[in-house]
Amino acid sequence: MKGAAGVKKINIVSIIEELDDAGLAESSERTEVSVPVEICEVGSLVTLSYTEVNEGQKCHSLITVKDGEITVRRSGSVESEFVFSEKTSHKSLYKIPPYSFDAEIFTKKIRNNLTRGVGTLSILYDMTVGGGKKRVNMKISVTEAEQ
Repeated sequence: MKGAAGVKKINIVSIIEELDDAGLAESSERTEVSVPVEICEVGSLVTLSYTEVNEGQKCHSLITVKDGEITVRRSGSVESEFVFSEKTSHKSLYKIPPYSFDAEIFTKKIRNNLTRGVGTLSILYDMTVGGGKKRVNMKISVTEAEQ
């Protein structure tokens, strides 16, 4: 395995729309995370690994990108594993210990512009968690960290 040279930063912006029964947005929320990231590239496989701290709670995330599929695994204050592949549904559990919720995602669109450990990933998907329907537009940007 070889890592991409230089210190990198990951910035993740998600716009989450709460949907009504007709699929119309009732409200929206924007979240943003910007932290250092470790990158490993082996052939066409790219992994992004980072830890974020929210309200004193740590959450470790591992994003794996390979052949048009993106897997996001989270552990710690949030536990989940979602697999994104265009026009495909994925069922999972979304846990915020001690609670857990059934979750299902349907990936509408993926744009992968990662090259040599920098660039962007964009994922547009619908998500149902605990019966609540959401539309999510997530943009993951990896850049060289300012020294």
